[in-house]
Amino acid sequence: MFPPLLHKKHFLLDIETSGLNKHIDYIVCIGVTFLNETDELTHHQWMLQLPEEEKEILSCFLEFTQRFSHVYTYGGKHFDWPFLLARCAFHQLNPSMLQSLHLIDMKKSLQHFGATRINLEDALGVIRHSTTSGKALVKVYRTYQACGETIYKTIILAHNKDELSALLSFYELYQTLYHLKHFHFIDTLKSSVSLDFSAKVPYLFTTNFQGCYKNITLCWESGTQILGIKVAFSYLKLKQYLTPYKDYYYIPSQGQLLHRTLAHFVASSDKRKATKEECTIYKEDDYIPLYTTYKLDIPIWYDSVNSPYLRVNDFSASIL
Repeated sequence: MFPPLLHKKHFLLDIETSGLNKHIDYIVCIGVTFLNETDELTHHQWMLQLPEEEKEILSCFLEFTQRFSHVYTYGGKHFDWPFLLARCAFHQLNPSMLQSLHLIDMKKSLQHFGATRINLEDALGVIRHSTTSGKALVKVYRTYQACGETIYKTIILAHNKDELSALLSFYELYQTLYHLKHFHFIDTLKSSVSLDFSAKVPYLFTTNFQGCYKNITLCWESGTQILGIKVAFSYLKLKQYLTPYKDYYYIPSQGQLLHRTLAHFVASSDKRKATKEECTIYKEDDYIPLYTTYKLDIPIWYDSVNSPYLRVNDFSASIL
């Protein structure tokens, strides 16, 4: 069971930079979201005005990370993290505190429910309060660097806070997916086209979400503890391989398969060893497509291109 919203040892991270080159450009702002000592959700941001201040904010950030075990990002594996490590190296700061953290980049997992960050934010009902894009932020920072006007600093911090707020919604979706096997499923209904599961989660959702990956739809409402999962199925005629196929013989005159325990009664001239493709049985039924057969000790069925399926009657919440 995990704590609601955000684990005490986890924090969310997003950085703003003066450009994309980690060797030439520098970090403008480091933003984090975490639970403080009294379990209050907290945003904290370190921001510089001049490039000379980068070492100082990096040192503060490194000290901050000491009490955490995991850092969560969106796309951070290829941008935020390498950029931070490169800037630490530039300033000859010891990166061991960063390297001891377990970096979780949520992008790959969550792209199933939103091909782009904007798609994902829309699915989770994320509302941004700043209209400035990340690309435009570079120009805003240069203006702030030149004149020092507070309004430009405010724009940068507001954009970064929006990024952190979106990360918090992403974190909720990621943790829900990750801990699916621990949830208590309270109801299962079968319609003509889908299996509908309901699970009670150990926390209150803070977002409204409806997302679909292939034939699986997840949904929940803010302020509730009920997760809904709809698994669509289709009526198909599929095949199942008989194994091991070397134990079977084929009787061409009858178009029939026989197991070796019976085939020894048939003359050698009337039989031959069956091929793998011949060692199949076919059945019309309701089937659910599988995306992995890992550790499944249940009969698997296959279509014409050998994509795996399960019969609906063999499917259960535990397989999710």
